[in-house]
Amino acid sequence: MNQKIDCDIIKDLLPLYIDNMTSSNSNQCIEEHLKSCDACKKVYEEMGQTISVEKAPELQNFKKFLYKTKIMYIIIALLAVGIISIGICLIVNFAVEKRLSWSLIAGGGIIFSYVTGYVFLMSKKNKLVKSLLCISLCIIPLLSIIQFTLYNIMGLGFLWLWSIAIPITFLWLSILWVGMLFRSLFKLNIFYSVAIIAFLSIPGNLITNMLVNPNKRLEDFIINGFTNAIAAIVLLAIGIYVQKKAKK
Repeated sequence: MNQKIDCDIIKDLLPLYIDNMTSSNSNQCIEEHLKSCDACKKVYEEMGQTISVEKAPELQNFKKFLYKTKIMYIIIALLAVGIISIGICLIVNFAVEKRLSWSLIAGGGIIFSYVTGYVFLMSKKNKLVKSLLCISLCIIPLLSIIQFTLYNIMGLGFLWLWSIAIPITFLWLSILWVGMLFRSLFKLNIFYSVAIIAFLSIPGNLITNMLVNPNKRLEDFIINGFTNAIAAIVLLAIGIYVQKKAKK
């Protein structure tokens, strides 16, 4: 019975003992008891362990709840802003021109931006890859809306979708996908990936300028290529530095 009472008293004093709030006499009694009582010693060891707050399940669940709630509010806010913006564009466009024209382009751009942003926010892994995939799937419909609105409704420009826009779009999407592919295959950091894209943008700019403005001077191509090359070299150097620092 006395041993039980002693254990209860010791267990009550252990939190104070761990925080160095007990007297020297109490410390001596507690330490002597711990030497002869395995049960109290086990309680003391458990109390003495550092509890990682970051790993507490309740806190982790609460943080996940806060993160999901924040993302939900951001998405709802963006959706509300997008709907209001599209509505204003449609109303103003119809009120001024008595038809829908440029508001279709504005609405398409807002929807395109919202869908891409939604995919980026909701993706837990591979955010850039999934966002680029979304852009790849949605860019042609957006360009089609722009072409139809300008040429068929507003009577502006010419039929540039198939001859210029789609080839250039596939060209630059291919360049971006190559950069992402290298990053995934070889586990490269983002600076390596952007450096590859910068290098590939040299011929990309050349082909783009040839499609859009074939009469452009050769000197302009050289200047643009030289600028891209310098940017690629700088990014490559940063990538090497970051990789070496990560290995240390």
